[in-house]
Amino acid sequence: MNGVPNLLTAPGDNHGRQRRVLSHAFSDRALREQEGLLQSYVDLLISRFRDISDRIPEYAAGGDGWDSTGKIELCKWYNGFTFDVITDLSFGQPFGSLADMKQHLWVGNILEGLKAVKFAYVTHYFPFVRRLGSLIINKSQIQKRIELFKWVQVKTATRVATETQRPDFVTAVMEHQKGRFEEDDGKHAEDLRKGELVSNLGLFLVAGTETTATTLSIGSYFLLSNPAIMEKLKQEVRGRYKSNDEITVDSVTNFEYLNAFIHEVLRYYPPVPAGFMRKVPKTGADVAGVHLSGKGNVCLRYLYAGSLLALLMMVPGFYFNQPIHRQSFLPQFHRS
Repeated sequence: MNGVPNLLTAPGDNHGRQRRVLSHAFSDRALREQEGLLQSYVDLLISRFRDISDRIPEYAAGGDGWDSTGKIELCKWYNGFTFDVITDLSFGQPFGSLADMKQHLWVGNILEGLKAVKFAYVTHYFPFVRRLGSLIINKSQIQKRIELFKWVQVKTATRVATETQRPDFVTAVMEHQKGRFEEDDGKHAEDLRKGELVSNLGLFLVAGTETTATTLSIGSYFLLSNPAIMEKLKQEVRGRYKSNDEITVDSVTNFEYLNAFIHEVLRYYPPVPAGFMRKVPKTGADVAGVHLSGKGNVCLRYLYAGSLLALLMMVPGFYFNQPIHRQSFLPQFHRS
């Protein structure tokens, strides 16, 4: 985002160092400490849905994300929810989309700015494309990403300067580094640099929001389209809990059918359509019994078509063409 490598782009040892530091923000302890904040946004989201569906007078005329008949645009609400959670955990302040019942301006800007990523990939692999300029490159989308970086930079500086022990991403990192954030390698070579913190919080703002909202939207669509599955899931969840207060992060991980459903959603419609690139060594490499020449990159991604998992090789003349049976992905109790 700011030209500084983050977890997604940092090479080798650099990636390992960043991951070791940032892992403190996602440890079991950190997640349990963050649970109260997460639960507060879940409760607020559900309360908004109930207010709209109950046609409370002040909401009856419709608004940003619902209409006068009580129909709710789930994708917009899920984006409001995920962006509120991540901005609060990253910068100590949420966008406030759920509280205001209106999508924050920056949510739309970020989603629009994401479209600029494709231009970066194209120009990286095909530099000559840059000569075409505005014929293929949408400058407004690129400008939105520049504005986003500046916003993240300001918010990160404000959060680091704020003395607080609230359980969030920055607190966990600062505790590990004893409040140090240096500009370069300096005396504490294993620490996260200031620029790296900005770059990674920017990554979290994008990678932890729209992707989660997309998965929630697809999961909701599948449940509404398959009443039998919805009913079975309801029975599993409501059979264990007598009230909302009993629901915790630890307890929901033990639902067999719920977890199977979530995995199926991620398999059918992965929120990130592209896989992670891996460069093939010049000497070549063997993958799953197949030899790859050292003339390209390898990419693992999921395909919905035919419910197949395919290994797509970006090496001329090579592709996997052996189907994988759908039933092999399903838990025993879910097969029919």
